[in-house]
Order: sequence, then structure tokens, then C-alpha cells
Amino acid sequence: MSFNLGKGFTILLLVPLCVFTSQPTIAKAVAHQKSIEAKSTSFTAQPEQCVTLRQGRKCFASIQLQWKIPLKQNVCLFQEGQQKKIKCWKNHEHANMVIEFESNESINYELRSLSDNKIIAQTQIKVSWVHKRTTRKRRWRLF
Repeated sequence: MSFNLGKGFTILLLVPLCVFTSQPTIAKAVAHQKSIEAKSTSFTAQPEQCVTLRQGRKCFASIQLQWKIPLKQNVCLFQEGQQKKIKCWKNHEHANMVIEFESNESINYELRSLSDNKIIAQTQIKVSWVHKRTTRKRRWRLF
């Protein structure tokens, strides 16, 4: 808005514009905050892989699980597809533990919130083998 005072003088009034945020902008901000939290959440297994001699045989290993989340929470460790809790922590934001792994197939582990059973993070221990399973029988003969 401007006012002409004559003789070449003009007054300009700058009116601040009000900016209203819309729902998509708020949703983007919430999604951005969740992505920041997801980046600071970690759940790792060392070693990530267990190797057995032959396909189909069980693999045995001591696995160190380590997790870190941005806020202190009550969380529990589960094997995917199982309802039995392996271990729980109250009011923690990080922890380390060692589990004895014994399986002939890859297993996913989940870190879940105790309050709503929501999956916070996942990690996988992959089982691999040196030799593929053979279907033929081996017969040993001495002569």
C-alpha cells in the first residue's frame, strides 16, 4: 500500500503477510521428524551371517545384538513371528546382549515397544552354507 504526498514523495507501507500452514506442510514436518528418528535408530547383529558346512544343517553362533533409539522407552526383543519375549528393557535408549543362535534358516529379530507392541527396529541373521544339499547317496566300498 502506498500514499502519494505530492512533490515526488511517496510513503510505502509494508504490510506483513500472514502465512498459514496447511495440513500437507504439517504432515511433511511430522514425516521429516520421523525420518530423523529413524536415522538415529539402530539395531545390529554381529556377526550378521552364520555359515554352516552343508545346506539344511543347523548353524551355531554367539551373536551380539546392539540397539539404540532416540528416546528412552520400554522395549522388548522378539524373534519375528513369535510372541515370546526374549528380553525386555525398561526406560532404556540403548543396550547390548549376546544370544546363542541355533538355526538352519535365516531369522529376523524385532525390537518392539512394550506399550503398543509396535516394531521399532529389525535385524536379520542370515544362514548360509559352503556346500549345497545333494540328493544322491554316497556309497563307500573298500573293494
